[in-house]
Amino acid sequence: MIYFIKPEGYSLQHGQYMFANIPKISCTQWHPFTAASAPGSRFIVLMIKRAGDFTGQLIDTLFEQKKKAMRIDELNLTNYSSREVFNLLHDIYGELRVKDVMEVNKEFYLHANMSLPIYSPSQTFMDRSNVVLIGAGSGIAPYLPLLEEIIRFDIGKPHNYNFNSATLVFIAREGEQISWISNYLFHLLSSNFVN
Repeated sequence: MIYFIKPEGYSLQHGQYMFANIPKISCTQWHPFTAASAPGSRFIVLMIKRAGDFTGQLIDTLFEQKKKAMRIDELNLTNYSSREVFNLLHDIYGELRVKDVMEVNKEFYLHANMSLPIYSPSQTFMDRSNVVLIGAGSGIAPYLPLLEEIIRFDIGKPHNYNFNSATLVFIAREGEQISWISNYLFHLLSSNFVN
């Protein structure tokens, strides 16, 4: 999953999707993603699965940035001269200029342009008395915000909803995919609304 800080005024509803442009991957390509974050979240959460060139490059870019960040964090630079620090950074990043060393931390952030969210029929799920949610693999993404809403709804806040129960069917080809929703499942096990 990738977390982007949600811009002020950017509003997401359950199951909406948007197009993302990530200049580090392509300046011209916009790729569709379903938001896996709840409406009140401070973040836009995207669930990414390697399924083609764009998502493959995105995952590779994120892993490369993570490796660089880990290597920098592992360095104890307090006992090194500035020349030695420069040489260590050069080994990690390749050819560096002084300006690059000053901005090395900014490289760990991934800039993305997001379209406005696009309507999804699942936005009205709380108006239905019984809901069946079916997702396979990363297709569970549109339902994660719904599950989060069900967890909050179950806490007992006042509401004007017809919502009574939900049945979740999640098909996972690999065990790793279960970890994507394990936190939600833990909270839902004690919910009165999920079968």
